[in-house]
Amino acid sequence: AHADSDHFFLCLRENDPREIQLRLERIVEEINAFNESSEEPYYLTIQQGVYIVGEPSLEIMVIQDRARTACRASTQEGRCVFYDTALTERLQKELELNNLFEQSLENGDFKLYLQPKVQPSGGKVNSAEALVRWQHPQRGMIYPSDFIPLFEKNGRICQLDLFVFEEVCKLLLHWMDGGKEPLPISVNLSRYHFQRQNCLDQFHEIASRYCIPRGLIEMELTESIFFDDQGIELVKMQVHKMHELGFRCSLDDFGAGYSSGAAQGIRCGCDQAGPEIFSGY
Repeated sequence: AHADSDHFFLCLRENDPREIQLRLERIVEEINAFNESSEEPYYLTIQQGVYIVGEPSLEIMVIQDRARTACRASTQEGRCVFYDTALTERLQKELELNNLFEQSLENGDFKLYLQPKVQPSGGKVNSAEALVRWQHPQRGMIYPSDFIPLFEKNGRICQLDLFVFEEVCKLLLHWMDGGKEPLPISVNLSRYHFQRQNCLDQFHEIASRYCIPRGLIEMELTESIFFDDQGIELVKMQVHKMHELGFRCSLDDFGAGYSSGAAQGIRCGCDQAGPEIFSGY
């Protein structure tokens, strides 16, 4: 049945998740079958959510809402999500964190922590990595594993990255004004920044405002940034621009994913400081 817009409902006499998944896969294949004779293929992505009806007495609107909830939670292309109570709890938690974000950013509930990077020989701390922790006045410590994936999914990770970057600039300026020798600090840069061509302009403006010397800030990219060949070319250009603007660059979690010759080409374009041994936000 057609519900509204591009939303459709399918009622099946089936309760085996595997059989339901196979049925939906066949439907998607049939929908995209027109590409077999097309010179310029265009594959439609179908988000899928399933509620296996355990209570036949439920109102049909409740059944549909649960299927919609599962569909909204779908993140992996081509795979359906099955509704359960844990899914509802997770979505409710995500909604609460989203609602808290802006106010927490204004109130300074996100705290900057530094993780030292230590030379293997001699044990000297020669740089640090900027980490962010969310210390909410009512909810207490909110772990990065709870909010980082969520903010990556809804795009707010870019706003958070800029906040952390500015906090790093403030700290470096504080050290220099106090007569202390500043340590280079690396900051995590989400792949979602690279969806905008001029994504580095804001970082450069902030660093210039705080008069941060060249080479004191390192942009740390994760290997997942190499999402496809076109993306690799875009990242190459941005890495060159990082160097032009006075930022260093390194790869985090190198060897954990893409690790092909193309990725190696990017690594060679970064500062040759050796592999990172710390990771995460």
